[in-house]
Formats: sequence, C-alpha cells, structure tokens
Amino acid sequence: MMIAIWLMMLPQPPLQEDVAKLISQLRSDKVDERQSAAGKLVALGEKAEPLLKRESTSADSEVALRAKEVLATIERKREEKAWDARVLRLSEKGPDATWKMLDGGKEKGVLKTHTTLENGKLVFLDVLTAQWRDRTITVKLKQVSTPDHSLRVESLTAEGDDPALTYKAEVKKGKLLLTRAGATEELDLPSTLWTGSGMFRAVPLLPKRKGFTIKFHFLDETGRLSEESTLTCMGEEEVVHDGKTIKAWKWALVREQVIVGEDFNDYYWVTEDRLLRIRRTHDREFVLSPQEK
Repeated sequence: MMIAIWLMMLPQPPLQEDVAKLISQLRSDKVDERQSAAGKLVALGEKAEPLLKRESTSADSEVALRAKEVLATIERKREEKAWDARVLRLSEKGPDATWKMLDGGKEKGVLKTHTTLENGKLVFLDVLTAQWRDRTITVKLKQVSTPDHSLRVESLTAEGDDPALTYKAEVKKGKLLLTRAGATEELDLPSTLWTGSGMFRAVPLLPKRKGFTIKFHFLDETGRLSEESTLTCMGEEEVVHDGKTIKAWKWALVREQVIVGEDFNDYYWVTEDRLLRIRRTHDREFVLSPQEK
C-alpha cells in the first residue's frame, strides 16, 4: 500500500495535452515565452517528438520552422549523449597509434600518439619527430582534457627542440593562459577549444551524419589561437588507403581564409571508429600506419 502511494507521488509522465500546450506557445508573439516553451520541449525529448514532427509540416511556416529547430536540438542532445559514451571509451580502444607525416607525398616525420585516463581526466601524450627547417626536431606534447564530447582543454604543454615549438597553456578562472618565451598572455577562454592532439582523437567519435557541424576555436602546434573554425561532415566517399579502396567519412575543417581563392581547409577521413588520414594545407598529410588499422 505504501509503495503504491509513493509511486503516485512521483512526477507523472507529461500528457500529450501538455506537449500540445507548449507547442502552441511557439506561436506566441513574446520571445521569452517562445524560448521557454522550446526549452521545455527539448527537455521532454522523445516524448515531444511525435507532435513536434506533425507541427513541423504546419501551414504556418514560422511555427513549422520553430518545431524543426526544437526537433534538431533534441536530436543533437541525443547525439551528444552517445558521443559522450564514445569519448569515455577512448582510452580503451586503440590508445596508441603511429602516423606518417608527409609533405608533398614524401615522408618527413613520424607522430606517435597515446591516450590514457588518469584521475577522471583524459591525457593525450604525443611525440612528433620530423624534418623542420632543414633539421630533425622532436616535439613532445601533453594535454589534459575533460572526458566528454567537449574535450575541454584543462592544460597543455609542448616541449620542442626549437623555442617556437615550446609553450604552455592553462585554463584558470575562465581564462586561457598562454606562456611562451617566458611571457604569459591572458586570453578570454572560448566556449569550445580544441587542439591538433584533440582533433586526432575527436573526429572519429563525432556523429557520422552528412551535414553535422561543430564550431570551435583552434589552438595550433605553435600555441596560436585561431578565429572560430567550423568542422562539417561531408558524407561518405571512396578513398585509397594502404593500396586498398575503402569507404570513409570525410570531414572539412574550414579556417579563416588567408588568401582569397586558395583552399586553406583541413580534411579528415575516418572509418566507423578510426581516423585514417588528415590532409592539411600545402600538401601536408598525416596517414595512419598500416599496422595501426
């Protein structure tokens, strides 16, 4: 008897009438009311989807658009939840990898990556040995990030044979502290900050859906913080990897254009769970070594 009373006291599932009422509020002339209704519909998730899908074909174009926007947000939340789960398994699934660095088709270096989970944080350890400015250099990088789809950078240390490749980045009190050549620069922390090391891990974990887009600021290998970049899934295509033709998902990273008419985008090709190849500007590439597939 007590259990039955306790169950009755629990919050009950929302009725379709409640969902319909919230959807009707999407027609409101008041922005705050529309935003509040949209937020509550997103929180209801799949329970609100049937009526939202019906409303998305409404003759009222504005309401139809708002319903589609809510549906897109619900889908994005669902994708992010699955994305978080894949990130948590990152250190368990192929934590080590070796990459050939190519320049104009010629091998110029080797990158070794290692991923581990320490004290609830993801730790990326990378070592790059390459030809740079007519000599061989080694760069060691350690990054600590949150174990969720944001892969938020908490600290980053790069140590190279050349001072230009040595710097330290830390996140403190909502600020990004960049230290190079003994000088520290305090920058506003972008809402989403990724690095080259993070990209190697993150791209294979993204939702594989043509048109899926994520925006972020990019901290490059020299400690330079870029303007906002956009990474977009271009769909599946056939590529040649290790002498074999396979299907892979292609992603395009759109950066700020330095020279009009030139392609300064980066391109990534991944299978279901593995990054195979990165092509950067001016014919620079990283290709996963055959034994690592």
